[in-house]
Amino acid sequence: MKLDARLEAVLRFARPGAHLFDVGCDHGKLAIAAAERGISASVTASDINSAPLDAAKANASRAGVSLAFALCDGIPSRALELVKAGAPVDIVVAGMGGENIINMLSAVPGEAENLRLILLPHSKQPEVRRFLADSGFFFDEEAVIVEDGKIYQIITAKRGGFFPLTRLEELLGVRNLTYGRPEVLVLAKHLHSASVAAREGRRSAGLCTAEQDRDIEALEVYL
Repeated sequence: MKLDARLEAVLRFARPGAHLFDVGCDHGKLAIAAAERGISASVTASDINSAPLDAAKANASRAGVSLAFALCDGIPSRALELVKAGAPVDIVVAGMGGENIINMLSAVPGEAENLRLILLPHSKQPEVRRFLADSGFFFDEEAVIVEDGKIYQIITAKRGGFFPLTRLEELLGVRNLTYGRPEVLVLAKHLHSASVAAREGRRSAGLCTAEQDRDIEALEVYL
């Protein structure tokens, strides 16, 4: 199964021998690619809606790979059972909004020592990072992918203590800042421009701009 650069980057974070759960699988491309490459001990594709799950089943059949499927809202119960048993589990959520991801992750048990979250939120990335840090996760890897004029942020996290983040770390990512990758500069410039535009819009409407002022100040330190 051929993947675009965004999903290819997500799959690179899957651990060999872990049980992979592709939550919100859409048409199952990432799950099928994982099964084809033999990366994971098992692969499960899940979705809240039956139509994309049926499409994923058909695609898996055409590809000749064996997957498990789960029609459910949020993280499949089998994933949580494996996590509680101490088995290595990779939970992939690629393409949901940040609020949905945060709501979903509230079900993750505190003793999830062998769990890796591989997240690609389409919105509210700083809020996702803040939630993870406040919930006892540390960031073991991050990446910024620029594809077709769009910028994607991949966040991977594991249980490991509470680490308060600065605003710049929430915006750009702890690991991204540590490694100084060139794509992070593209992200920083994009967020700065968006914050400036948002501030001007709120000023024109007579609204408070404290949040935009804070983000602009944090980003200008980096830029």
